[in-house]
Amino acid sequence: MEVEIVSRECIKPSSPTPHHLRTHKISLLDQYVPHAYASLLFFYRANHQGISISKRLQVLKQSLSKTLTLYYPLAGKAKDNLSIDCNDEGAYYVETRVTCHLRDYLKQPDISAIPKFMPEGILFDEVAPGAHTCMVQVNVFACGGIAIGVVTPHNLFDGTVLSVFAKTWARMAAGGGGAYAYKSPDFHASDIFPQNKAFPQYLTSPGLASLLVRKGKPVVRRFVFDGQIISQLKTQATSYGVQNPTRTEVVSAFLYNCVMSALWKIKSSAPKSGQNNNNNNNHHLT
Repeated sequence: MEVEIVSRECIKPSSPTPHHLRTHKISLLDQYVPHAYASLLFFYRANHQGISISKRLQVLKQSLSKTLTLYYPLAGKAKDNLSIDCNDEGAYYVETRVTCHLRDYLKQPDISAIPKFMPEGILFDEVAPGAHTCMVQVNVFACGGIAIGVVTPHNLFDGTVLSVFAKTWARMAAGGGGAYAYKSPDFHASDIFPQNKAFPQYLTSPGLASLLVRKGKPVVRRFVFDGQIISQLKTQATSYGVQNPTRTEVVSAFLYNCVMSALWKIKSSAPKSGQNNNNNNNHHLT
């Protein structure tokens, strides 16, 4: 499978950002989130309704431009760890051609190939000053299927907001009205929770990033849950009072439960505070 870059450009917002919103400050709460990119990858089957690939790509770019008017910090660049220059330079946008069919890739997905579908190969990486706050790569498969990779700073957009952004973009692309038919998100959290640079720097985003963001190729793992297992998880969740749990909810809950159990075991096996682990010294500090 080959992924060939066809074009690179910046998609600007359809309307300019007001001058008083030129600088977006990260709130106090987000000071503690690593200043690193988080990524999403969406796969879409080929559209056989007579819409050409070129038309679909044009719609994606036009609708992204409209969406950026609402999510204006994504059209700017990182100024530093705690602010964004909303200069309307636009989102970094890449189009590629993939030599295989989407269904063939998804039958036996090569997990190591996922970075090829992401802009600049980013899955999780530190956001440098002057870097784009939104990067998109649209990958067109030989069959007409499309994979869209999106990366944004995690201290700007968490998973929920990034999901809402993707849904808004999808509605725009489907012809759900112009930018002003949607309610603009509120990006004024720093007015309620202003930054406090007096807090310990090792707890803020730069300090955490040094612990969580490492150079080199990330390791990706794939976990497959068949229908029977998911049904059992739904039944178990329902027995605890959860109403109509979705597949995503039950699988996510299961994975988080495994993570919590692993962390608890690590904590339980760690030496207790004040205990000397030197085999030649059995004294305890009090």
